[in-house]
Amino acid sequence: MSKVIGIDISKETFDASWKENGKFRAVVYPNNKKGFEQFSKHLEGDDYCVMEASGPYYLCLAMFLHNRQIKTSVANPLSVKRFSQMQLSRTKTDKKDAAMIAMYGEMVQPALWEPEATHIMEMKDILTALESYEKQITMISNQLEAEKHLPVVSKLAKKSREKMIKMLEKEIDQLTKSLKAIATKHCSETMEKLQ
Repeated sequence: MSKVIGIDISKETFDASWKENGKFRAVVYPNNKKGFEQFSKHLEGDDYCVMEASGPYYLCLAMFLHNRQIKTSVANPLSVKRFSQMQLSRTKTDKKDAAMIAMYGEMVQPALWEPEATHIMEMKDILTALESYEKQITMISNQLEAEKHLPVVSKLAKKSREKMIKMLEKEIDQLTKSLKAIATKHCSETMEKLQ
C-alpha cells in the first residue's frame, strides 16, 4: 500500500516521516546522494513524497525523486506552517515537522513538482550572482565615498577597493553576456518581443 512521506529538509540532513501501523515512523538521512539512495530503499511503487521549498536545500532531493519517477510535491513553507497552526501543533522538532508535512500531504495533496528547465535554473543562478556583485559594488563605492571625509586614508585600502570594483564589473560584464547568450538560444521568441 502506498504511503505519504513528509520530508523536513535542511543543509546537512533530512527527516522523512510516514505512517506505519497507525503511528509515524521517522528516519534521518544525510542530505546528499548517499542519503538519497538510502532513502529510496524505503520507497515503494506509488509512494508520495512531500517536502517544503527550503531555500536551495530541497532541490537535489526533489530532482533525484523526480528522475526516479517518484511522485513528489514541493509545498510553500507558509502553507505548511498555517496547516500546522490549524492542527494546534506547538512542538517544533525536525521529526515532528516531517510528520506534520506528511499529514499536510495526505489532506491537501499539493500539485506534483516539475523541475524547471536546466537553462532556466542556470539563468536564475546567473541573476543571483549579478545581484550579489552589484550589491558588493554599491557597498565598496560607499566605502570609497566615505573615505573622502576621513582625515587619514590608507592608499593601499583605497587601491584595493578600486581594484575590487573593476574586477566585479568585469565579472558582471561576462555574466551578462552569458545570460544574453542563454536567453537568445532558449528564449529567442521572447527576446525578440522584448527588443
